[in-house]
Amino acid sequence: MPDTTVDQSQRLRTIVLCFMVAVLEGYDIQAIGVAAPRLAPALGLSPDQLGLVFSISNIGLVIGATLGGWLADRMGRRPVLVGSVVIFGIFTLATLLVSGFVDLFIVRLLTGFGLGAALPNMMALSGEISTREQRGSTATMMFCGMPLGGATSAWFVSVLPQGEWKRSEEHTSELQSH
Repeated sequence: MPDTTVDQSQRLRTIVLCFMVAVLEGYDIQAIGVAAPRLAPALGLSPDQLGLVFSISNIGLVIGATLGGWLADRMGRRPVLVGSVVIFGIFTLATLLVSGFVDLFIVRLLTGFGLGAALPNMMALSGEISTREQRGSTATMMFCGMPLGGATSAWFVSVLPQGEWKRSEEHTSELQSH
């Protein structure tokens, strides 16, 4: 049931912010994959190491989703959502500083924690604040944000000069700071 003390502008602002989180999440999740062909040679990564980096990101996502939901039940959805966006923002930026496999592995695990914690809280918060009539549309919009972010990431990396994998991550940080 939506909070009846929330006016329409607050409701819309919250839904738009949640949608933006979904876009950023989709962008980040896709960015590592589309940057991989340029990232691997720059960091001297083998295909096996890339596979481990992709896997640990997903493992972090699952752990983050589990812990994020649990924390939100105790602390509230908004603070956990904000904290998770800060976590995935910081560790997305930290990707720019990695110098090898171990650094990348740790950074992507921690990015996954933030991404995972953001998803259930973004969905729950946007659903809770929506009116009953809007709930289905709001959920659909949130799920559309992630592929939109992913497509944006793929497009952005495709127009970069060869070898410029860091610009994809820099672009993510620019989006997150707005």
